[in-house]
Amino acid sequence: KRKSLKLTTLAFTLIELLGVIILLAVVSLVAVPVVLNIAKEAQASADMSSAQLIVSNGHNYYAASLLDDTKKEKIDNYEDIYDELNIKNKPELGQLYVNSNDKVAMAVIINDKCYKKNYMTEIEIVDVSECDLGYMGPDEVKPIISQTASNTNINENGWYKEDIYLTINVEDNESGVFGYKRCMGQSECDPDDTIYTDESILISTESASNYVCVIGIDNRGGVGDITVNINEQVDLTNEVTYNDGLSGIDGELSINPTTVDTTTVGTKQVTYKVQDIAGNVREVVRNIIVDADAPTIVFNLVDSSTINSNGWAKSDFYIRATITDNSGSGIASGSSCTTNSSSECDPIASFTGTTKDFLISTEGSNRACIEVTDNNNKTTKVCSNTYNLDKTAPTAGTATFSGTLGSNSWYTTNVTVNKVNGSDALSGHSSTTSNISSITSNTTGTMITITTTDLAGNSSTRNYTIKVDKNAPTLTAKSGTITISKGDSNAVSNYFTVSYGISGGTISCSPSNTSGLSNGTQTVRCTATGGNGKTITASKQIIVGTPPNAPELLNNMIPVKYNGSNWVYADVSQEWYNYDKKEWANAVVLNSGVTKSVGQTISESEIALWYVWIPRYKYTIFNGNNGNVSEQLINIEFESGTARTGTVTCQDNIISGISTSSETCSQITNNVSTYTHPAFNFGGKQLKGFWVGKFEVSGTTSKVTTKPGITSLRNVNVYTLFNSIQGIKTSYGINNGDSHMIKNMEWGAVAYLSHSIYGLGMEDIKPNTSSTYLTGGGSNNAYKNNVSQSTTGNIYGVYDMAGGAYDYTMGNSVDSSGNFYASSSGFSSAPDSKYYDKYAFHSSSTNHTRGKLGDATKETMTNIGNISGGWHGDGAAFPSVSLSWFIRGSSYEGIQDDGIADAGIFAFGRRYGSVTGDDMSTHAVLTSLN
Repeated sequence: KRKSLKLTTLAFTLIELLGVIILLAVVSLVAVPVVLNIAKEAQASADMSSAQLIVSNGHNYYAASLLDDTKKEKIDNYEDIYDELNIKNKPELGQLYVNSNDKVAMAVIINDKCYKKNYMTEIEIVDVSECDLGYMGPDEVKPIISQTASNTNINENGWYKEDIYLTINVEDNESGVFGYKRCMGQSECDPDDTIYTDESILISTESASNYVCVIGIDNRGGVGDITVNINEQVDLTNEVTYNDGLSGIDGELSINPTTVDTTTVGTKQVTYKVQDIAGNVREVVRNIIVDADAPTIVFNLVDSSTINSNGWAKSDFYIRATITDNSGSGIASGSSCTTNSSSECDPIASFTGTTKDFLISTEGSNRACIEVTDNNNKTTKVCSNTYNLDKTAPTAGTATFSGTLGSNSWYTTNVTVNKVNGSDALSGHSSTTSNISSITSNTTGTMITITTTDLAGNSSTRNYTIKVDKNAPTLTAKSGTITISKGDSNAVSNYFTVSYGISGGTISCSPSNTSGLSNGTQTVRCTATGGNGKTITASKQIIVGTPPNAPELLNNMIPVKYNGSNWVYADVSQEWYNYDKKEWANAVVLNSGVTKSVGQTISESEIALWYVWIPRYKYTIFNGNNGNVSEQLINIEFESGTARTGTVTCQDNIISGISTSSETCSQITNNVSTYTHPAFNFGGKQLKGFWVGKFEVSGTTSKVTTKPGITSLRNVNVYTLFNSIQGIKTSYGINNGDSHMIKNMEWGAVAYLSHSIYGLGMEDIKPNTSSTYLTGGGSNNAYKNNVSQSTTGNIYGVYDMAGGAYDYTMGNSVDSSGNFYASSSGFSSAPDSKYYDKYAFHSSSTNHTRGKLGDATKETMTNIGNISGGWHGDGAAFPSVSLSWFIRGSSYEGIQDDGIADAGIFAFGRRYGSVTGDDMSTHAVLTSLN
């Protein structure tokens, strides 16, 4: 906000007041008596004359003579003034202000009228209530400008959608408002010299920005200095106003000189003179200051090509400062500095001349600063832009590679190169590139180069060598049947043909040599591994020593083989079982009246009895000395015919009273000694194998069946189960076989074969969880999906050996006198000894040392003496006292004897042999009488 400069003659100086004194002396002798004799109708005129006399003359003189012109005061006692001026018509109230500029404001009340005047106005008559002048001191405050829009329809984005009127309000509470200057545009502008008093401005131009710029002007007087640049024209009348509020201006404003020389710097003076009609003259001297711009300094690169488009140089370079003297007086002094930062520095190194070169050789941000002073005493300090220098190569980027990485740094698939940007700590990273984006062909080594460039143009590289072999080796087993004798030493790799890709490779076989192979059909495997890590495995069957005994098909039994969806009548001249593949031999007895031919499908509804063949074998004793042993693979070797080839022999040693063992065996060395499984000794007759019912017995006590998907036969005691199963022989015409209830030792024979390479191996059998005791784990053909409940892990094994119903077995703990302990089984006398296994008497169910080799009791304990210490956590409660009968496998609930939840093929417990609840069943066994 700016004030206009006004030249005024309204105020009284001390010199003018001295003239007034003389005049007053004369006027007071003549004018006052005349006024007093005027008629009453002229009283008002007289009052005005008195007021003019008092206010315009006497009070000015009195104030000027009595008051210090550096102060301002208010005087309310006019008595001395009235007496001195011989004024009889004294005012009732008088006020006087004198400011620091000798400006006076007054007010008096005469005959109930207020006569009021300040230094800018004529005397005016106002109401007595407005007679107080208030403060009339010097005006030190600039006008206040405010604005108000004609409507408030501006939205939240700051836009109007219709024309608006802007009301300009200028306020000045001291000297008053003279007017204002203004301009309008789409950016900030300089108001012109027009003085406006209206208050409304129309804004109707559509624009993102409309500017109104205003300069407020108050009533302060004076003339301000003018400053111009060298050679610039001067308008001496600019912002000069003059008036006289009393007698008026006489003539024109005088300006001397009328022009000012601006070709040289310096201060020139101009005198302004004006006279009013009363003859008062006012002169004001104004300074015209002719100045020049300070020197100009410009920085430029000596070689513009040294800085790239990113604003960086990568080698040393020069910048040059060029100084221009704008005053024509010359450069008096100069100094310079450089700094290795983006900040300014203080020039302290002197130099002469109008150019200065700077060498930039330090990496990072650099600036130069120049300070020069001309002979006009104008100083300029200018600092250059920031110049950046980076002479250090960046850190090269890296690469990752999408593809399958095999062994020995060989990729086995197409490779995609994924570059990872490098870095630069100074100028920053500009780009990272790769010379190759992908590799799609086999190669023994392709060079990948990653190049990183920084913003200064420096670069660095990183190299990778990529090898690709997408081919796996080929490996095939040689054709033909291979039969070797046990102990023959042959390299297994000789039975295979192998080739490799460009990465080469090796072959490894398991076993590497045939010398350690056991008797039977053994599978050897070789794996060819390429240098790229790709592998291929092939297997070959080798017949070593003795294969398993062929199943003995009894009367009315027909062999069956599963074709993937149905059972069919097997051709025995072809392979219909393979224990190496865990495909145990299966045979069925059809319902009466059903006949089938080789190759025909046999439905479940046509079958009465299911059996699985357990061939004769010996096993390597792994825990023959009543110790603890973790689950392990049982080493099985099939025996040919009925020959007993095991190195260990055992015989019962049942004695009276409590005993901790049930048999005595020859010297045993764990993991060395072998034992022909005693289940193949049936009452002194050596068996080639035996048939075990594929499912728990079902049907009725008068005609037993072994079928899947139906409720097992329960609610009968051991004696009834025993007799019912013996009836199978006559019910189905199996005259050349012996049908009996499974013995404890026969259960063990099936369990050991299951825990060998020919069955589940180390995998724990899953229990039948059917709460309705459905054989095979569910109704209809559910057993085909429940192969984890099978001893082989496939459809060829024996089911219901874990869970389902408890299985009574013909295993009995004798009484304390060493006699058969029928307990509540229903037997009135002991059955033939070949139909049951006898165990020593003891009162404790955790005296496991009474177990026998091969029966899957004491040998398969991880914590002997613990009721749940069997393999896989299976229950282990040994028959004792009147609980003299073995139960095996636990029930569908997994609850073993004494409430232990640990069902499994190695689980055993104890019962009275009676009808205990509704959860006791068993398996049937068939042996040949030939």
